[in-house]
Amino acid sequence: MSILRLFRPAVLVVSAAVLVFLPRIGLSQTGPELDSAASNSLSNLRVAQDNRGRWLIDFDYFYTGSPPTAYLWPMVGVKTRSGDVRNVYVPIVQPQLERGSHHLSLEIQRPDGNPNPMTTDQFALELRAPWNRGPNDPKPKGPQDLEKIYSRQQVDVSIKWPSAAKWEEERMYVTRTPDEILGDMVHTIDLGVWDGLMAVKPVVERLIAQDSNYAPAYLELARITMKLNWSPEGLHQAEVLINSALAIKPHDANANVLLGYVYVHQKRNREAERLFKEAAEAGTTNLWLWANWGELLVAEGKVDQGIEKYREAVNRPRSKATYDRARLDAFEKLITLLKKQQDDPGLEQLYRQRIAEFGEDGCFNAEFGRYVLQQRGDATLAAMLAKKEIAGGCSSSESKEVLGLANYVAWAGATEPFAQDYLNQAHVYLPMGARTIYLLATSERMIPAIRKLIAMGESIEQRDNRQWNALGHALKERDYLTVPRLIRLGSRVDSVVGYDEMPVSVIPIIQGDPEGIRLMKKLGVNYGSVKLHGVSILEQVKRSGNQKLIDAIGSGSNRT
Repeated sequence: MSILRLFRPAVLVVSAAVLVFLPRIGLSQTGPELDSAASNSLSNLRVAQDNRGRWLIDFDYFYTGSPPTAYLWPMVGVKTRSGDVRNVYVPIVQPQLERGSHHLSLEIQRPDGNPNPMTTDQFALELRAPWNRGPNDPKPKGPQDLEKIYSRQQVDVSIKWPSAAKWEEERMYVTRTPDEILGDMVHTIDLGVWDGLMAVKPVVERLIAQDSNYAPAYLELARITMKLNWSPEGLHQAEVLINSALAIKPHDANANVLLGYVYVHQKRNREAERLFKEAAEAGTTNLWLWANWGELLVAEGKVDQGIEKYREAVNRPRSKATYDRARLDAFEKLITLLKKQQDDPGLEQLYRQRIAEFGEDGCFNAEFGRYVLQQRGDATLAAMLAKKEIAGGCSSSESKEVLGLANYVAWAGATEPFAQDYLNQAHVYLPMGARTIYLLATSERMIPAIRKLIAMGESIEQRDNRQWNALGHALKERDYLTVPRLIRLGSRVDSVVGYDEMPVSVIPIIQGDPEGIRLMKKLGVNYGSVKLHGVSILEQVKRSGNQKLIDAIGSGSNRT
């Protein structure tokens, strides 16, 4: 029997409150048959709530096949103060009635109209059809004469309906499986945005409350916990949740991969490696295994071995599922490592592979454009990649930034009348300012553009709205390849930045970065004469007790 056409649009939804109030199932009571000559009939009507919280009607019907327009009309009855019952239509998925005797079980849904919690006291079901009157039939006196009721069944049953809003909210748990619900939550968890995590956390918690043996929910709750509380405490809480999943489903590869990740960040490297090996031997397709394993090896200083694990993640078959987040993570980590190794052919291959695999949706063209601009000074290709990203709907700040940089570089090498057009475009996508000068200084290929800007009257020491100059931006980013370039272009190591006029040389100290301190000393800073808020910075470092900073700053002198 096919359940096909909808009689009317149905508002689908049930509530946690409804789950508490189980009905007293009433026996069917056959009402007066309004057309005793017809053989179309209903019988054995029962109303009950199932373990998913749905209200179901269970009944038999006999249908002769005529009239062909016959349908079911379900109603709930609300008792009025006078003791009468006011019937209200309730939505159902309207079945296609078939000839002969049949049994049906259908879900009834919340009545429309009243948005507040309500209680109904009866349920009635009628078998109806439009009344096709002949020329000699009397004219209808009201709505009751427009339809013919062939049979009616009614039971007394109390149903406590939640508010319309609560009904809508709860419907997800009634109509979908736990795997479907959790699957919808995973993308939000992957993104790791606070508001999104706070929204899905109670949903995952409820799945566990409904079924304490649903292991996958413990793993997703562990991920939420780490993202909301990235700390030793959060890691420990995640560990406990993952162990709960393993108690339900021992040796689960996904649980071992996630627990191994926790162990990596708890510095329990041997335990992490044991779990990763176990997951690999189980033949898991979870790409986080290789991404997390690569992270462990790099943390141990085994960079080449870590690179191999990351390559495993990007070269294994795509899952087209949540595991692709691991693939993207591995791409990002690999690119960072190959930049440090200055492996330009390997980097270009990775950039192209990532774009080929994730297409325009990945929004990775601009990052590749920045790379070709910095490494080759190829403004044409960089601009093309940035425009492609913008045209594809990825109008990120990076794509506009790369397009602006490409136009500055093209302007520096162009002659009139084309040069002015490039400069105009550059100013649109990346207006002139301190950060623009810093970005242009990130590559020797873009230095000619800075020199030409300075020749036009732009200052290397200009500040932005927060009173930061280009050198301040470079130090804040710990971009220690760009800092010397800015010094050569005229940036001063004794300049001050910020609203409180902080010496730019103090930035590495505030960031707790010995490498930056040593670089600034090499570039001419004498920390013995630098003061912050009137107090010697050298004395402040010595009083801090941070031995790494004390060793880096030494006597403060830049003489060796």
